[in-house]
Amino acid sequence: MEWTANFWKWVISIPQQNNPNNDTTGEKCAVNQNDPNVWYLAPTFGGDAERTCTIPKQKAILFPLLVGECNYLENPELKTESQLRACAIQGNNPSRSMEVIIDGTKLKNLENYRVQSQLFDLTFPENNVMSVKPGNAKAVSDGFWVFLKPLSPGKHELEFSASTIDPSGVNNYNTHVKDHLIVTP
Repeated sequence: MEWTANFWKWVISIPQQNNPNNDTTGEKCAVNQNDPNVWYLAPTFGGDAERTCTIPKQKAILFPLLVGECNYLENPELKTESQLRACAIQGNNPSRSMEVIIDGTKLKNLENYRVQSQLFDLTFPENNVMSVKPGNAKAVSDGFWVFLKPLSPGKHELEFSASTIDPSGVNNYNTHVKDHLIVTP
């Protein structure tokens, strides 16, 4: 899906100090939001965040619940697209739990929201959130995504959480985000 690749291009392009994934308040939620149709909401790299974010009306909202992204720059030992895919998938296959509540309504069947991207290009800037040398790389993504239609103007509550439990202890992950969304009139 093109949108999931665009999410990764967005989040990777933002240096650590301004990256919305590192933001616990929502202060950085509008950084580089240049897509005319979609607003990207960041999860966390693990842990909790409660954010307030103002979103222009008529923008759909995309955010990841549990996702993996692998690229050749971070993983130089991987040589083929199929190896990248196996890498991206591995963190999403352990025992998992996911929950999304929007304005008091719990979304159902989140297991059906799995999307795998095509191969796409990433550009890592200086001081990037993955702490790798700057440069370009091919990447793929696999994971569970939520794509919301534009919300009506006004205040909305979005709460999402996800966790994985890997018996080996390698791919354990837990995040919980509460977004207070203000959609402009």
